[in-house]
Order: sequence, then structure tokens, then C-alpha cells
Amino acid sequence: MATTEAVNVKTLYSRAMALMGKGRDEEALASFAQIVDRNANIPEVHFQIARIFLRNDQLAKSLTHIRAAAKLKPDVPDIWKVYSEIVRTISHTDEQARFRAALKGAPLDKSTKSTLSTSVDFTGKSVAPLGGTPAPVFERMVAVLAEDRAAEAETLARAELRRTPKSAATRTILAAALLTQERIAEAEEAVREALRIDGNYAEAHCTLARILRAQKRFKEGFKACNHALRLAPGMAAALRMRGEFYRELRWPEEARADLEMLITLEPRNPDHHYVLASLLYENKKFPDVVKVTRKALKSGLKGFGLHSTLAQALGDLGQHEEALEVLEAAKKLYPEAHIAALRIAELNQTLGRFDVAEAGFQEAIRSDPRQGEFYRVYLTAKKLEPGNPMVETMQVHFDDTTIPGKSRAHFGFALAKVMEDQKRHGEVFPYLDRANGLMREAFPYDIDARVAHVEKLLASCRSYDWNDVKFTSTNRFAPIFVTGMPRSGTTLVEQIISSHSKVTGAGELGVASQSALYKIGRESETYRNLTDIEPEALQEIGDEYEAYIRTLHPGVDQITDKSIQTYGYIGALKLAMPQARFVVVRRDPRDNLLSIYKNVFPEGTHGYAYNVEDLAEYYRQFVRTVDYWREVVPDWFYEVQYEDLVANPAEEVPKLIAACGLDWEDACLEFHKNERRVKTLSVYQVRQPMYKSSTRAWERYGEDIRPLLDALGPEYSDAAE
Repeated sequence: MATTEAVNVKTLYSRAMALMGKGRDEEALASFAQIVDRNANIPEVHFQIARIFLRNDQLAKSLTHIRAAAKLKPDVPDIWKVYSEIVRTISHTDEQARFRAALKGAPLDKSTKSTLSTSVDFTGKSVAPLGGTPAPVFERMVAVLAEDRAAEAETLARAELRRTPKSAATRTILAAALLTQERIAEAEEAVREALRIDGNYAEAHCTLARILRAQKRFKEGFKACNHALRLAPGMAAALRMRGEFYRELRWPEEARADLEMLITLEPRNPDHHYVLASLLYENKKFPDVVKVTRKALKSGLKGFGLHSTLAQALGDLGQHEEALEVLEAAKKLYPEAHIAALRIAELNQTLGRFDVAEAGFQEAIRSDPRQGEFYRVYLTAKKLEPGNPMVETMQVHFDDTTIPGKSRAHFGFALAKVMEDQKRHGEVFPYLDRANGLMREAFPYDIDARVAHVEKLLASCRSYDWNDVKFTSTNRFAPIFVTGMPRSGTTLVEQIISSHSKVTGAGELGVASQSALYKIGRESETYRNLTDIEPEALQEIGDEYEAYIRTLHPGVDQITDKSIQTYGYIGALKLAMPQARFVVVRRDPRDNLLSIYKNVFPEGTHGYAYNVEDLAEYYRQFVRTVDYWREVVPDWFYEVQYEDLVANPAEEVPKLIAACGLDWEDACLEFHKNERRVKTLSVYQVRQPMYKSSTRAWERYGEDIRPLLDALGPEYSDAAE
């Protein structure tokens, strides 16, 4: 029998190697995995698995297997060569130190050890392959490009290439100059020619990564960064770019590791600290944001971004007065940063200090009257009467093509709101459609990727037997998740619940659903079946989330978390936190999608909002997901219909509070008196008593709303009646 098993292993190994040779890596990995199941101590298998993962840029997995190979067979130089290649690609000092410590004890000759140890030095740069270009000429081109004189750098590079056409370094300068001028296709052609001349030029691979990022080709760009780092370990530009790719691909921990390494390499660059702080902020790591920004500022680094991000984090931690102090200090330090006045006004607005905010908005607008965002945010909680001169000013700026598209879009959204406030409904959509079009240009969105994500997520959940649920998690934390489409009434519902004396409104956090997604699989990976996720991993979701909340809100009894995406992860989160409650808010899709279409969302979020077809498809995927959970676990969540809530709060609010497992308190009907900070677009509405004017709002727009209704289709628009 032992002989038969050995034969099977040999056959599997031969098959896997043949598949590797044909580039069929997934199939090769499957064969190697069968070998590991039989015998996990074969170094050659771990070595080949590591090579596959490395060439597919799955660095963490590659590292795990190469370590195993080196431990099992430490006297094989080829194993250590691949190990060093992985360490160079990762380019982190901790992995460099670990490699060298392991290498020190390996039974290799001194010369081999020395060569391998040197190979992981973080040189950061590669020698420019000048190909005949004189060094002084090349240095001049570099200097001109660094001074943002891209057109001049292009002229110099083209002139030099007529003399030395085989200079990979000069072609890379040309590519960078073209990229700066946003001539993306020409830039890519130039840099790929440079790589054909010399494929070992790290700067060219890094420039290619920048070009690919401009095209939002993140996976290809990520690979280009890795290639650059293998050639020039510790290359700061490549680390920075890869951190951005990790960020775009939603791998925040990996992005953080790259950015922290970047700060280790270049500690005096304030931009590195700011980018790290921004990453931490968007992942709701508010205490870490405060730590990073305070440390940078204390060391003497400067930059409005550091102050602004610190203020945002302090605000989210409830330290509002300190946040205002930071912004006031930044306003004095950076008088050219007119957005400081806006941020101060905006913070006062979210705190309900509308009179103070009014003066701040007026100051911001005076400081930079061509900045559309200032007007739009100001008018979120302000109505302009007919004849107000600000309307004409905005109209002039909206039609001014010398103003950047994003700023013009903000003017368009602001003007649409003015028209609506003045009941000039026939003039709303001409502004809205143009404004959304400008936003769409600035922030392209792939709705097909969203549909694919929902399909993969539901396929993962269908693997679980919901008829025989066994709660293994011992976590007893009991958050109340409020979820649904944006602009569906989730902020109102959270405000009502958080008016209860035992509940603290935590706002839109997003960390629980993100944690659940990462256990299932990231969008750039194959999703795991939910049934295959270990009970310990589910427990970890709940425990980490509870620890995170305890950091933000120590000592509170219960919190609400108004995270939009939670509806996709009801099953996983309930398994992780059996005491959690879920409230799904529904609204007439015609009003819901109209409200989304009329608003601007933070950059990088809700990109589907700026196109009616994408909006309708996104809504269909929302319904599809909620329908699934209603089918398999109908008792795990409570549905609120927005129209019923505002029409009959005396009956609907008590039912909502009971569904949250809370005793009744009259304060829940007086939610508008709740003084907690509200950061969403509903900042003004939730501080007013319940009103019904937002229901059936779609009827005011006649034929102008027809494209949205047609995109939604009769299946959903007629069903709302």
C-alpha cells in the first residue's frame, strides 16, 4: 500500500509539473494540494507551489510554502534563491530580517550565503540603461520632468531618441512625460518599448504601473510594481504605488504594511504619512489615524492633509471641540487651503450648529468662489429664495468649461437643489443629468463587477444549510445593524433607535461587513463557501468587531451601526454574533433612486449613483440579496417600509423598537431632539420632526424622470404601488 501511495504521489507530481509548464497554474495547484494532503513534508512540492504563487503575485501564500521548503531542505540553494526573490518582492524589513536569520543557520557555503544575503539589500534603485544617452543629458531630462515641465521633457526625450533609439532610460522618461500630459495610450506604448529594450529596468516597470493605475487596470499594475521591487528591492515609488493598488483592490492590511515600510524608508516625506492616515481613516481605524498624524506633526512634518485627517478622526471619536481646534490651527497655518473653512463649517453643520456653520460656509465661498463643492455642501441645509444672486453666480460657473469637471458637477447638484427648493421642478433634471454625467466621467463604475460580486457572495451563502443552523460563536455582543440602500431612510431609523437611553448611535462604520467579506474572499479572489469557513474564523469576526466598538465607544450598553452593505452579510454576521439584530430599510425605489441621483457621495463610494441604468441594476441586486435572506432566514431581520414609518410613526416606531429587543421609551418618537453628530446627507432632515414630503416625490418630474423609470422597469416601479 505504501508503494501504491508513493506511485500516486509521483504521478501527481509529474502531472502538476506538466500543467505548470503549460501555464495551467490552478490545475497544477490542485494536483500539488492532493500531494500535500497525503504528505505535507515533501520540500519539492512546497517549492513548486511557492513558485506558482509568486508568479501569480500571491506573496503571502508563496512565502508560507517557501519557508516550509527551506525548513525541510535547507541545503538547496535554488530554494533560497526563490525565497530571496519573494523577500525582494515583498520589500519589508521584517521579512528581510527573518530571511537572513533563517539563512544564517542553513548548511550552505559561505560564498552562497553572502550572495543570497546581499541579494535582499534594499537598494531602492536600478542602474539606468542609457543605451548611448550621455549621463548629463539624461540627468537634465529627469530634472526638467521633476519640475513639472512635461512638454519640455517630451521634446528633449524625442530629440535624444532620434540619436540613441535603443535607450530604455530615455524612452521611460518619454513615457513619464506623456503620462503627465494625460496621453495615456502613447505613454504605455513608449514604456513597453523601453521594456522590450531592457526588461530589467525597474524604473520602467514602475512607470508602467503608474500608467496602468491611470487606466484603473489595478491587477496588471500590481504585477508591474512587484516586478519593479524584485529588480530594485525597497524602491519607494514602487512600494507607494503597490500600496495604492492594494488599497484599490481592498486589501487594507497589505496596503498598510507597504505604506508603513515606505515611512521607514523615507520618514521625512509628509505625503507618505498622509496617505497612510487616509488609508486608516477609510477603514475606520480612527485611534490609529490620530496616532499616525499626531506623531508626524510632532516630528515637525507639515501639510494641511495631516491636520484635516486628524480632525476627521477626532470628530469620529466624539472629540468635536478638539477637532475644531485642529482645523482652526490648520486654517492659520495654511491660508491658501481654503477648504479648511469648509471643513470647519461642515463639522459645525453635522453637529446641528447651523448658524455657526452658515458664517463658515459664506467665508469658504468668498475665499474660492469657483469651488463648486463649497456651494453644494452649504446648500445641503440651506434654501435660497428666488432672486438670490448666488443662483446666477452658480449658473455662470456651471457653464464655465475652464472650471474642472468635478467642481462643475458640484455646481450642477447645488443648482438642482435650488430649483427643487423653489418648486421649479421642470428645471431640476437639466442640471441633474449634466452634473451626474460629469461625475460619471470623473468616477467610472463597472456595474458588471457588482453583479458578479453579488452572484459570488450568494453562491457562497447557498452552500450553508440554513435549515440546520448551529451557533458555535460564544460572542454575546448585541449590535443593532441598520442597513438598506443609500437614501432609503437608514439614517432616520438609526436616529430613532439611538434616541433610546440604552443605545449609542455609532453611525456608518462598515467594518463588520468588510470583515465578513474578507473571510469569504476578496473581490480579486475566488470566494470561499460559507460552509467551509471555520467556526474560529466566524468567532473572530464578532470578537474583532466588538473590540473595535469598545475602542470607539467604551462602556456603552448597545450600539447601532448604520452600514449600507450589511444586508449582504446578514447570515455570516449573525453566525459571528448570535445576539446581533438587523433592520433592513425599504423605500419606494422610484423615490429611493431619485434621491440617490440627486446627491453626491464621498469619492470612491457609490459610483453607480451617477448613471440611471447602473442605479437600477444596483437596486435589483439589493432586492435579490434581501429576497435571498428572507427566503432562508426570515426571522433574522426586521424590515421597515419608509413610507409606512413616516405616515404612521405612532404605530411603526414602537414595532421597530420592539424588534430591536428594547423596552419602549417616548424619546424614540422625539428623535429630532437627539443631539448626536450626524455625518450623512440627511444631516438636516433627521433634526426635524417626521414629515411626509419626501414620499412620491418622483411624481413631480413628469417626463424628465422617464429614463430612470424605464431603467428600473415595471417589475420594480409598478410593484411599489
